[in-house]
Order: sequence, then structure tokens, then C-alpha cells
Amino acid sequence: MGSGNHTIMLKEDYFELLGVLEPTELSRKWLELLKTREGLAALALRTDDAAGAAAEMRAVGIAASDPLEFSRPVDLPDGSKAEAAFRTTHFPEDAAPDLRLFCCQHLTRQNTWIPSLTEHANTASGLDHFAFVSATPEAAAAPAARVFDTAPQPVAAETVAVATGSVPILYMTPAALARRYAGADLAAIAAHGLAVLAIKIRDAAAAEACLNRSGVSYASSAAGLLVPPQEACGVLLALRAA
Repeated sequence: MGSGNHTIMLKEDYFELLGVLEPTELSRKWLELLKTREGLAALALRTDDAAGAAAEMRAVGIAASDPLEFSRPVDLPDGSKAEAAFRTTHFPEDAAPDLRLFCCQHLTRQNTWIPSLTEHANTASGLDHFAFVSATPEAAAAPAARVFDTAPQPVAAETVAVATGSVPILYMTPAALARRYAGADLAAIAAHGLAVLAIKIRDAAAAEACLNRSGVSYASSAAGLLVPPQEACGVLLALRAA
């Protein structure tokens, strides 16, 4: 694959810090993206059957890719080595522009969802939501809503939500983004695209203490503890008490 990652495991979901280890045909898209920005690169959708997901998408006219199986080495907490194996199918870029959606079937959950690795000093427990900024939220949300066989739902002024089954994607104008995440440094946020990764936390005071110990700048607001893009690999990170 030419890429490598650090995976942050939560109770039921996860996110990963992805980088390029060597140029290959499969890593070329990430190299090209990194020439322009960091930030949210793709959304992985959980499935128990990648081949079935591909067939289901093709049946409604979405040209999902043939499933690809691969694995990565894993360093386990006890010092031993294992492999994390996956089977994925990718959506074409025009299915949900600027989201880079793919379905991921975990074949070795025992090597990734390790209980001790789901406990974090900042009490993070799960994904809360993503936010996508666009001058035309409803139009931007429509393709993604089709993928999930739903319709964008208004949730606030200049903001619609696409339900995914677990973690919603909020589409909003730049003005709505500024209102919702008031107090955050949004200077590095692009005018269009995925902008926010919101994480559920169990204890806001513990999360704040963790940020302070680590020397990470943040703002406290009604939307949670907001870590600016320059501190979080190009994404606005929102830590929200669940």
C-alpha cells in the first residue's frame, strides 16, 4: 500500500493518522493530497461484508470497486507482533464528492479493538460527528445522502445533517461553522470540504487537564473543547462531553 498509520481505538469506532511511507501507485493519491493540505482525508464505513456492500452499491448504480484485502503489522501492548487484516471497497469520487468514502470489513478485530487501547487520558469514548463546510450545504449533502439512502435534514440555520447509522455528517456554511464553533481559531479552515472531527468524551475536566499537560492550545465553548487545525493535523478537533 505504501502507507502507514497510527490508529486511535475507541469503544466502537476509531480514527487513524495516515501517512505515506514510500511512493506507490496506491499511495500516490495521499502524496498528492499532502502537497496541498493535511486534514480529514477519507471516511471509513463499517461493514461485515465488503463484497456484499459493493454488490449493494452497484445494484443502485454506484460503481463501488472490487473488494481489496490487505493487512498491516501491529505492535501489541505486550510487545508481541500481530497483523490487522481488512477487506475494503471504495466508492467512486463522484458518489460523494470530497468525502472519499470506503467500506471497511475488519477481519482481525481481536488485534485492533484491544480493551486497554480504548482507554484514554482525555476520556475519549467515540466519534460524535463530522462537519463539512460549503457555501451550499444542501447541494453538497445530497450525494452523500443518496449513498446512505436518506435525505439531508435541517438541524440549525444554514446546516443540514446526513445520518449514517452512527456518526452524522453536518453540512454547513462558513458562517454557520463560525457560529457553532465560536471561539475556535478557524483561519486555517478551507472554504469547502471536511473541516471538523468531533470526539465524545466522558469527562470534560479530565480532557481539559490532558490538553493542558500536553501544552495543546484550545478554546472552551458550548460546542466542547476546540483544538485548532494547526494543533491537530489540519482538522478542527472538538472534544464534546457525551
